[in-house]
Amino acid sequence: MKDTIPCTKQLIDIAEKTSSSVIAVQEVPYDHLSRYGIVKGKACGEHLLLLDDIVEKPRPEAAPSRFGSIGRYVFTPALFSCLKDTQKGAGGEIQLTDAIRLLLKKEDVYALLYSGRRFDTGDKLGYIETIIDFALRDEHLNQELTAFLQKTVHQ
Repeated sequence: MKDTIPCTKQLIDIAEKTSSSVIAVQEVPYDHLSRYGIVKGKACGEHLLLLDDIVEKPRPEAAPSRFGSIGRYVFTPALFSCLKDTQKGAGGEIQLTDAIRLLLKKEDVYALLYSGRRFDTGDKLGYIETIIDFALRDEHLNQELTAFLQKTVHQ
């Protein structure tokens, strides 16, 4: 049942129960750890961590866990002052991870270990996989796309 509840709805439910900010995380492969903000925290319930830290794109050997932030968040208003106080980082950009680290000094932040399906459109293959998955679920596209894919695979 939990997998059928949208990720953002799960985050909202936790935020309402805890009156705290909540971020979604998933376990990521070791060789992908440097692509994510990686969290460190203590288990405090089913699929829930109370965060101690978050590190932006660490080297795999330096990562505090295998749980990466997947870009779904529910924040308290306190995040805005943290963003304002965050210094520019890599590439001259303000990093959300740095603002979350400031937020951790002010209030509790939780991480939901999300187990549902997620699409990573941040790279070319993930983007293509997303389009194909959604197209195969579409009754108007499924048959033609399946035929095309079968023909392409057998060439």
